[in-house]
Amino acid sequence: MIQMPPILTIEGLALSASVRGRTTFPVTDANVRVGAGEIVGLIGESGSGKTLTALSVPRLLPSNVTIAGGKIHVNGQDMLILNEGELVKRRGLEIGIVFQDSLSSLNPT
Repeated sequence: MIQMPPILTIEGLALSASVRGRTTFPVTDANVRVGAGEIVGLIGESGSGKTLTALSVPRLLPSNVTIAGGKIHVNGQDMLILNEGELVKRRGLEIGIVFQDSLSSLNPT
């Protein structure tokens, strides 16, 4: 059996956030690997960093949150070195997010 390279790899992801003048680390050492045809769910308590981890892939983080460390690769491409123009080209073609309120997010009107 031929093993395909992963579509998404997150290794050692760490995020820092500036909240009320203090720095916090809402995500530390997150690791995710998604192969072709796999379905992966992030499970955790409210506030555990699931959404921030997902938003890190297309680099759609809130302005007060930064990627402090780790690696993110989509189809072998290092997402952390891409400029905004390159990211815009990949968003929607290679990567996308269905937000929690999918009924309004997927409404074509």
